Amino acid sequence: MGVISRETDKYQKFIRELNACAQACCECIDAGLGAPDSREKKDCLKLLMECAAMCQTAVMLMSLDGKFIKRQCALCAEVCEVAARACSDVDDAPFQRCAEVCAGCEAAMREMMNKT
Repeated sequence: MGVISRETDKYQKFIRELNACAQACCECIDAGLGAPDSREKKDCLKLLMECAAMCQTAVMLMSLDGKFIKRQCALCAEVCEVAARACSDVDDAPFQRCAEVCAGCEAAMREMMNKT
């Protein structure tokens, strides 16, 4: 259920996925920056920053019941897919978990894009 309006009830499942993905990306970034091999993970960490930003923007558009939600979802799905792949290549538990969350968000965004 929306916080103030019921207009956004239709997006709540997706908002939960997006928020979880943004949070996972930020937690993974924090874990990665504290690792001794953080330089090796630089590209992945930057990608996770982009992914978190895309997810947060999608939440904002859904909360506004905006006109460009489907376009943002398409872009978000693409970024989540690339982020999931990048994280799965890092042999570190936080990155593996982040890969799972990003993949779940990608699937949710593709589902959202197919809604009428």
